[in-house]
Amino acid sequence: MSSKLFFASSIDVPSVPTQLMTVDSLANLVPGNDYFFKPDVSSQAKGCFILTTTKEGLFHSTSKDGVVRVDGKQAVIDFLLGLSKNLNYLQQPRLVMPPEFADICDNDEVVVVRIVTLKVAGGFMVWRANVELPISRKVFIRPYAINVDSGAIPQLDGKVLQEWQAIKVLVTYAHQQVIDLNAVGWDVALTDKGPLLLEGNINWGTNLMQSEKRGGLVDAMYLQMIEGLNPGRDSL
Repeated sequence: MSSKLFFASSIDVPSVPTQLMTVDSLANLVPGNDYFFKPDVSSQAKGCFILTTTKEGLFHSTSKDGVVRVDGKQAVIDFLLGLSKNLNYLQQPRLVMPPEFADICDNDEVVVVRIVTLKVAGGFMVWRANVELPISRKVFIRPYAINVDSGAIPQLDGKVLQEWQAIKVLVTYAHQQVIDLNAVGWDVALTDKGPLLLEGNINWGTNLMQSEKRGGLVDAMYLQMIEGLNPGRDSL
C-alpha cells in the first residue's frame, strides 16, 4: 500500500494507468498529450509535476504548487530525470475533471473523492467520504462531506455525485483485495471517462473525517469494525 506503483500494478479494479518514469518512458511522450508525475512514496501532492504538451512539440512543466516551471522538451526531460536520481517517479496521464464540476471549480485539475472503508464482521462498508475540490496552483484542497448513503454533498447545495453507487462498489471491492487492513482511505479520481481508483491510504486523514458535524471516530460503524477484530469480546 505504501508503494503507489506496486499498488497500481496489483489491484484488480478500474484505476489510473501508472508506470515507472524512465528514460524510455520520457522518450515516448506523445506531443499533444498531458501527463502527471509524482514520487512513488509521497503525500499531499508534494513533489508532483504537471506536464502539458502541444502537437507542435512545445513542452511545459509546472509543479503542483506553481512554484517551479520548466519549458522546452529537452529541458523538461532533463529536469524530470534529475528528480528520479533520488526517488522513483511515476508517470500517469493527466486526468480531466468531469463536466459536472466545471461550474464550481476555477481550474481544470482533477477532482478526487476520499472514501474510508471499514472491514467488519459482515464484509466491507463505506464509512465516511469527502469530495476534494482542487485549488489552482495549490497542493491542498477544499474538502466537503459526502452523505455515504445518497452521494449528496450538503455544502454544495445538495449536489449528488452521478456515479456514487458505482464508486462504493469500486472501493469495497478494492478493500477485499487487501483484507489484512481494517480501515483504508481510497482516493478515487472523478474524470470525464468515469471514476478511476488512484490509490489507497493507510493514513487517511482522521481530522477531515470528523469535520462538518460528523462527530468523533468511534461511532456505530466504527464499533462494528472493532467487534470484528475481537469477536466475542466487549469492544468497549
